[in-house]
Amino acid sequence: MTWPLVSVSGVLVSEIVITKQPIDFGAWNAWAVEGLAGYMQRVPLGEPLPGRLAEFQEAVRQRQVLPLEFLDTFRMGSFPGIAPRATLYAYAQSWALVHFLMSRHREAFLGYLEVCRNLSDPGRELAWLLRATGRDLRQLDLEFQEYMRGFPAQDPPWLVQYDALREIFSGF
Repeated sequence: MTWPLVSVSGVLVSEIVITKQPIDFGAWNAWAVEGLAGYMQRVPLGEPLPGRLAEFQEAVRQRQVLPLEFLDTFRMGSFPGIAPRATLYAYAQSWALVHFLMSRHREAFLGYLEVCRNLSDPGRELAWLLRATGRDLRQLDLEFQEYMRGFPAQDPPWLVQYDALREIFSGF
């Protein structure tokens, strides 16, 4: 298992890319920024991120997936004010949403990002996303759920790390 190492180096790359952009991310929605950061963590770009996928699948099992209109209220600066487990789920959902949009609505999502880049009226991003995709909130949410159900079940990250460590130490 090499994904934890790839994930760590991917986090560094994505954080460097975000800090070098001439964009004020402060007004952006947290889900877009954090989702893009997760999306950029894999090589090749956009490959599923096993840890985030597992966390999203856990959120689904626990019925903790946030409604898109609630997820959309958080500004850059992560997800303040929610419980630690819910924060993990929000990061995972952000990655999942960006992965879905880049896979199924790439041109619309890139257009949405361009609108956000030139933001003059924060707080209307969800309406812009819906307009860009040509979907209403219910349609987009149903497509998103269907897309995410297409991924195979993932082991939780702690179990993957445990198995990797067990494999390393079993040779001693």
